[in-house]
Amino acid sequence: MEGGILEVYSFLKQKKYSIRAIVIILLVFFAITATNYYTIKILSSIRAYVNGESQYSKAQKNATAHLVDYIYTRNKLSYKHFKKELAVPIADSIARTGMQQSRPYTDIEQALVLGRNHSDDIPGMIWLFMTFQNFPYFKEAIQEWKSADFFVGELDRIAFKIKQRQLDNEDTTQLIERINKINERLTHHQQGFSSVLNEASRVITQSLYYINFIFVILTVAIGSSFGYRLINKLQVTKEELARQNHVKEEFMSIAAHELKTPLTSMKAGLQVLDKFARVTPEAHKVQPFIFNANKQINRLINLVNELLDVTKIEQGKLTITKKKTNLAELINDAVTEASALFPHQIIYLRPLEQTEVMADQQRMLQVFINLLSNAAKYSPKATEIHLWMEQEKEEVRVYIRDFGVGIPEDKVPILFQKFYRVYENETVIQGLGLGLFICRQIIKGHDGDIGVTSDVGEGSIFWVCLPVAD
Repeated sequence: MEGGILEVYSFLKQKKYSIRAIVIILLVFFAITATNYYTIKILSSIRAYVNGESQYSKAQKNATAHLVDYIYTRNKLSYKHFKKELAVPIADSIARTGMQQSRPYTDIEQALVLGRNHSDDIPGMIWLFMTFQNFPYFKEAIQEWKSADFFVGELDRIAFKIKQRQLDNEDTTQLIERINKINERLTHHQQGFSSVLNEASRVITQSLYYINFIFVILTVAIGSSFGYRLINKLQVTKEELARQNHVKEEFMSIAAHELKTPLTSMKAGLQVLDKFARVTPEAHKVQPFIFNANKQINRLINLVNELLDVTKIEQGKLTITKKKTNLAELINDAVTEASALFPHQIIYLRPLEQTEVMADQQRMLQVFINLLSNAAKYSPKATEIHLWMEQEKEEVRVYIRDFGVGIPEDKVPILFQKFYRVYENETVIQGLGLGLFICRQIIKGHDGDIGVTSDVGEGSIFWVCLPVAD
């Protein structure tokens, strides 16, 4: 009782550990997936901002060039181009202010589009700003952006005053110098913005590498621990199965031996009774009962012999003593013995060739009697069994055909396995399903082969192939 409780506890403990290990591995997997997903999203959005800064800087430089041209030429087209190019950084400034003040998404999106940002990048840009605007790197980048916007406003104010002729008295050289200084400050802040974001990108990439490395190490450690325990468990289970198989084989061997002795005595007693009934008129009435009892005893003896053979096979103790044997004579002996077991007529389709093989006569006799008996059992409505032999150079094949229920194609590959029995329709054949398994092992011991071809409803052809003796 105590041992059973300990086994149950051990099983539950192992199961609980396995579930915990699987859950942890799944959590780590989701963590890796989520980390990589958001890292890629962040890096993609940073790249979008760096590209946006490029558009911002390019438009600002073009606007400055058009403003300088306007100062010298007072060409209205230059002023128009100035306003068009300056609209790009101004739109970005409106988007930044809108995100800081949590204005409607559509207003921010429209401003970023006017800022020449790619439409596919805008959702990520807004998400990055709204999520990380107070984080150190991004906060510093926003400050650079804000400072640059101030100087963009300065350029716009200077251009407005020039257009309103409020700066006509100011020296052109001084005005150009003033614009150049603003341009320098803008370049400084633009470069600062890109530099901060690039540094953030490098830090994030490096952090991702370390995080993934830690997650991989964690996964490998958990997986290795789980695998180690699983392998140990499998090894223990394997050893336990081997022990149980050994106990089972010993039990089968002992049981078969213990059964064989009383069965042999019973058979001898029935044989004596059968002889007595034959010569004593008063005992004729019990002769059918003696016959049936003798038949069942023979069946039990066959089952015991099969169990003994299987035990020997699994223990590697099945002995095959081969000597040069006339195969035709061996088959004739098998046909003679088998014919007494069933009413079917065994027909030779052609004369048997006088071929010699190296064989254990008793074991091969066992094989052919088994195949002939099966042919009869699985064709209860038929009256004939066909048998023939074919020799090809260094091997000879013996064919046994029945006209019975046949074997489904999907069952043929497992037909020669231990304890396998064919059930087809309502036909149920007695036996343990060991006969064909034993036959195959015996044939293998003769360096031969055994097989079958079958059609359901038409019957089966079993064949045995053996090497011809030198």
